[in-house]
Amino acid sequence: MEKLTNDQMENLVGGRECFGEALAVEIAGERYRNDPSDLNLAAWALAWSNLINCAQA
Repeated sequence: MEKLTNDQMENLVGGRECFGEALAVEIAGERYRNDPSDLNLAAWALAWSNLINCAQA
């Protein structure tokens, strides 16, 4: 999985309102790719959940 650019993250979430959440998804995903532990997977899933909740608000 390749990293998202800032523009791609903004397009994904429809603007800057959820940019922090999108960045957290990217960071957690990178940590999981570097260390595929259950804890890092859970952190990545939580980051995605937060991003989805933000985008739906």
